[in-house]
Amino acid sequence: MDTGGNLVELHPPSGGDFGGTLVDAEFMRMLKSLFREQIIEQFKQEHMLEYWQLMEDFEVKKRMYNGTGKLIVKNPPALAETYNKVIGTTIENEMKTKSIKGIEFKQGKIHLAENIGRKLFTKAFDKICEAIDTLLKKVDGIQRIVLVGGFSESAFLELKITEKFKDLVLIPKEPGKAVLHGAVMYGGKPTSIATRICPLTYGIAQMVAFKSHHPAEKKFTIDGKDYCDDVFHVHIRKGTKVAVDHKGSAKYQKYFRPTQNLAQTIIQVYASENTEPEFIDENGCSEIGQAIVELDRSAHMGSKIWVKLIFGGTELELVVRDGNHGQKTNAVFKL
Repeated sequence: MDTGGNLVELHPPSGGDFGGTLVDAEFMRMLKSLFREQIIEQFKQEHMLEYWQLMEDFEVKKRMYNGTGKLIVKNPPALAETYNKVIGTTIENEMKTKSIKGIEFKQGKIHLAENIGRKLFTKAFDKICEAIDTLLKKVDGIQRIVLVGGFSESAFLELKITEKFKDLVLIPKEPGKAVLHGAVMYGGKPTSIATRICPLTYGIAQMVAFKSHHPAEKKFTIDGKDYCDDVFHVHIRKGTKVAVDHKGSAKYQKYFRPTQNLAQTIIQVYASENTEPEFIDENGCSEIGQAIVELDRSAHMGSKIWVKLIFGGTELELVVRDGNHGQKTNAVFKL
């Protein structure tokens, strides 16, 4: 925290698709291997309500399951009926001919043995622990790991994370609501996070005078002069610490109008995973938005266009000013 009690971001947000949805995906993969993918898809299309009831039941069981004993979920009658209609026999009879151990169908339920239930969580747990280990190595002085979000209510996740990271782990009373509470608090006071770390490099697509080190395929000529297109002009580099209320300190950068008699021009904003990107079409670069800027048609070729990017919160703000008549254009891109 800073001296005012506000949070200071020490590392840009990181992570991936390894929360509760990954466990859901593993559960669905298991169902498709049992019932066949065609039958699961037909069940979803013809019995959507029963399908969602199945997934809601698994959501509850997923949070309650602590990794010991069987994991028991619903076997919807409509799913059994669909299987019987397509295959011509019941799933119970079919299972007798398969060498699948640890899965039973009893009294309208699917009973998964402990080893199979735990396996549904393995991939998510491994990725979460790997991500935490990476951050612990990158950021010094971490004193707490706080579990928040719906998946944090999983008893099995709490057990595994606590086993691995011991006293570092802190679990709020209602981890599923912690994200919502934080969003409301942040909405009321955006400066509660005083500084952020840029997760990517942000910049503008630019055309510059062609030099010998530029790729030949990016060379083109206007009025007898050679230019290089698709240059990534950096405004904010990845890893830069930026104050949330730094709008006044953001600086304009100078660009030039490519031709005269233009009524409009398009400013293209790009993000890159690299710290020093050269071109907007290299690996790790992507366009995050465009802004159409009104220009003074009477201005000559090469007249100035001033552009600044303002980063600090959950948005990236673009401000463009025509150097000839001073008209401003603003655009905001959600991050």
